[in-house]
Amino acid sequence: YSQIAFYNYFQRPAEENGRSIRSTHEDHQLAFDFHLYLKEKIQPDWVMFLSKKAYHLYIGFGGPGDRVSTVPHPTSSWWNRKSKSHSNRTGKEKFEEIIIKV
Repeated sequence: YSQIAFYNYFQRPAEENGRSIRSTHEDHQLAFDFHLYLKEKIQPDWVMFLSKKAYHLYIGFGGPGDRVSTVPHPTSSWWNRKSKSHSNRTGKEKFEEIIIKV
């Protein structure tokens, strides 16, 4: 995992600890613009979102969907639970399959 970088898509903390951010249009724009900036600087082979909300907002803002995916956050119960939305795999299994592929 030495060639993996993590950062928070939203550039501010949630209002309540342990809860999802109640984001505004300005939050979305800042997050999208900063992501494009980082993507240009780092030039990743693949981007994985650990948040469906961030992933869907990124795609909704016109972010390219190639070499991009979403997996459950490692602290989520879906990290270790199989899901139809992840082809009957756990989030961890999906994450590992992508890492091996890339």
